[in-house]
Amino acid sequence: TLLATGADDADVPARFTTAFHEAARVGAKHPLRCLVIPGADHYDVTDAGSNAWAQIFAAIQQMMP
Repeated sequence: TLLATGADDADVPARFTTAFHEAARVGAKHPLRCLVIPGADHYDVTDAGSNAWAQIFAAIQQMMP
């Protein structure tokens, strides 16, 4: 599972995602990764044309067997 957030997200601050990641890791039965993207805001992580999405796509590819 990949959690992705923008470091500059004013709607859902990155600290919420990182806290969720830490809590979810306890007892997790599968890999869980948190990606905080510098300079990205709330909408960059869903914009397939953004630099943030390119980083998310790369992280997904790295997680694939």
